[in-house]
Amino acid sequence: MLHRLRLALKTGTMGTKLGGAESGGVEVDETFIGGKLKNMHRDRRERFAAESGHTGGSTGKAIVIGMLDRDERKVRASVVPNVKRETLQNEVLNNVKYGSPVFTDDAVPYDKLKWRYVHDVVNHAENLRQGPRPHEWVGETSGVC
Repeated sequence: MLHRLRLALKTGTMGTKLGGAESGGVEVDETFIGGKLKNMHRDRRERFAAESGHTGGSTGKAIVIGMLDRDERKVRASVVPNVKRETLQNEVLNNVKYGSPVFTDDAVPYDKLKWRYVHDVVNHAENLRQGPRPHEWVGETSGVC
């Protein structure tokens, strides 16, 4: 049992950040985890609707942001309260080294990352039409300031 505790402590964040200027980059994306409202029990569905004030697609779901270091093959994921720019960019700032290549989709919360990172953007709608490997990270480089 202690070997698992040692491994957990060794692979914990412990002040280390993902990426680096010479690294292969860090991929960042967010997702909504949870079931559909129409599949929930009526009481639970009504409770979520009352809490959030609407019954949209994200009602009753947890928002998770994930970061993958391409070189070290390490993943960090954390639950965030919302998908606002401040929230998502703070997660990136706290977990990725300054100057690292960062790959995201073209969502608005990631548009200001170019000031601290080499920020590459992928447009999923464009890549789905391109061919056999739609999830390759290709896009324009914004640069580092």
